[in-house]
Amino acid sequence: MKLAKSGEQCPLTLDYTAFHPGYLLKNLEDLSKRPAKLQEKIFEKLFKQAEIANYTDAEYTEYETSLKIYRDLKNSIDTAFDDGKLEGRAEGMAEGMTKGRAEGLAEGEQQALLCTAEKLKKAGVAVEIIVQTTGLSVREIEGL
Repeated sequence: MKLAKSGEQCPLTLDYTAFHPGYLLKNLEDLSKRPAKLQEKIFEKLFKQAEIANYTDAEYTEYETSLKIYRDLKNSIDTAFDDGKLEGRAEGMAEGMTKGRAEGLAEGEQQALLCTAEKLKKAGVAVEIIVQTTGLSVREIEGL
């Protein structure tokens, strides 16, 4: 693009092109390389679209086919990932519930043994008999 102004004086900025998009579009085909001011990400998209617009029919068909394959693969991968997350979450919940249930039962059994031992101790039963009956340690029984 042949501009009468230098790079610093050139009006091609994001602000300018937002209010004067016709300027850039009208002169787009004259640009052999992108000026430094047009290196922003928004301009990358614009130049990519301009490049696609210049494709031949065969190139455009090939591009569309490639894009469809990419999107199909991405959707397949995303779906598999989401399914994996759901499956992992379900397995984790089931495992957690099983483990929690087992821990709860063990804790409940321990509480029942302590309660029985406490009643036996209050009834005057010897500590050795309580140990044999409940399986608790002497220390646990004496702590009641």
